[in-house]
Amino acid sequence: MEDAENTFPSSKKRAAEQELSRDTSHHNEEDSRYLATGTLKRDSDE
Repeated sequence: MEDAENTFPSSKKRAAEQELSRDTSHHNEEDSRYLATGTLKRDSDE
């Protein structure tokens, strides 16, 4: 299976990794906001 990973051009692999890390950081921000407050506020609650 290592051969399959090496068939992709490194630029495409890098772009995919950047996109994944961007998605992950977005989710982490949401999670940390939830953990910091204990609850998420709704727009109507503000």
